[in-house]
Amino acid sequence: MSKAIITTTGTSFLTNALKYWEKSREYKSYFDIKEEDFRQFILDKKNRGKGGEISAEINTLEKLKENDILNKNDIVHLVVSDTKESEKVIHYLKSIIEDMNLRFQWTKIENLRYDENRFQVIGLRNFINTLVKLIEKYRGQSYEVIINATGGFKAEIAYATVVAQLMKVEVYYMHEKFRDIIQMPYLPLNFDIEYWGRYENIFKKFEKGVNDKELETLLKSVPQNFKFLIYKDEVDNIWRLNPAGETFYLSFLEAKTIYLKEIDEKKVFIKKGESTLWNAINGNMGSIESLNDIPDKEVIKLLERILKFSFVKKIELVDYHNVGKGSGETHLEFISVNTDTPSHYVSYNILCKAGKQKINILVEPNTGELLKNMIGTKVYL
Repeated sequence: MSKAIITTTGTSFLTNALKYWEKSREYKSYFDIKEEDFRQFILDKKNRGKGGEISAEINTLEKLKENDILNKNDIVHLVVSDTKESEKVIHYLKSIIEDMNLRFQWTKIENLRYDENRFQVIGLRNFINTLVKLIEKYRGQSYEVIINATGGFKAEIAYATVVAQLMKVEVYYMHEKFRDIIQMPYLPLNFDIEYWGRYENIFKKFEKGVNDKELETLLKSVPQNFKFLIYKDEVDNIWRLNPAGETFYLSFLEAKTIYLKEIDEKKVFIKKGESTLWNAINGNMGSIESLNDIPDKEVIKLLERILKFSFVKKIELVDYHNVGKGSGETHLEFISVNTDTPSHYVSYNILCKAGKQKINILVEPNTGELLKNMIGTKVYL
């Protein structure tokens, strides 16, 4: 599966080049560095096998390639700020990335610049909107999406990480003093779509802007913590979603699109020629031909969560073990993602009071990893 790695971009290329020439040139600023000296800096680092010293972004990309996370012809999509520095950086990074046999794309974030008010009010909102749209775009084209949150403003890195967590995208980071990349661990952040769906219209109102009079009424109808998702735009004298609120709202909208409102209980059944854990315990029970035929209500609730995903085709009950040996709290444990057959599926074990039951979750092509990321490797009620 091809990958698209969305990469926040900073100025380390410029500062590294200035440092490289500090003893042999009289450059006072990286804007003074000549074209040929930038080229010489890049060439020397490559020839000495120190391409990672060119910039923070290139350093992370090289490590991703070394670890077989990034492969030939994958897409690197740079997200750059609205600054003169970025205009200068993008030209050189494009050439370096294409020399790494990677495809190159880039997007400039309007108003993400050295201006406190524009940065907070407009720039960060544009950054979050762009990030969400890029994730949606590449997922829609069947790419596995990764975020490289190494370069750029510290606020970019922070919000890129939050967006990635909420949208279940892998995040990689590499500090200049690290020897290798680190993957940000997933936090237990999941949307209760039905719960937050009650407040979707209120999110829409704050997205457009709310005056002082309307604010008091709206805050009475939302959870108390909602106030941490809004701020007062003093320029237009209205209340809006702050960057955290914008992140939450856009991620909610993206998550909502992959959930179904209605569950088809007929999508759960025994695979032909197999039996089940519950048949093994109680041999005279009827065949399980739908979700509600399963006698364990906790298992039903777990499988309902999976069936809400629109890309899940069906769930097959395929194998059982440890009959009569309870395993504590009912939960799912990840086994594998299978893409080697025409039918793509994800395998989990159900661990419950009655024992262990294996299931295969058949999904739309190239969505197995997405399902794994959305629900996790261990799934509890």
